[in-house]
Amino acid sequence: MKQQKDLQKSYPNVKFEYEWFDFTFNKSYKDYEQLNRKFKDYDISILINNAGLLEHQYFLSVWWESAEDMLYVNALAPLLITREFIDRLRSWKYRSAIINVSSSGGMTPMPKISYYGASKAYLRSLSLALY
Repeated sequence: MKQQKDLQKSYPNVKFEYEWFDFTFNKSYKDYEQLNRKFKDYDISILINNAGLLEHQYFLSVWWESAEDMLYVNALAPLLITREFIDRLRSWKYRSAIINVSSSGGMTPMPKISYYGASKAYLRSLSLALY
């Protein structure tokens, strides 16, 4: 990925690791435990939740499977991964951070993004509650 190369070039003394993790497929808490175990030998100081799904349709026009995926990826997955990694971040000897990328769609109700907006409002609320 170009972003990975650019990031490594900008910070040559920092080791970056990336993991492909499909939030629409990995829905069990055990999947998140396994991800945490995979990185057990790494000092993790920042967790960035940047995944998101959006289907631009009226509420009743969205297929249930699509609605479920949006709610899962935008709300439940960040909760599960935060829950799994938060102890490691809190025990980090320096500063650490959890960055949840949300959307203005979670602050202003809009008819064609009702599921997305609700899930992003949840993510914002979770983020504020963790502060």
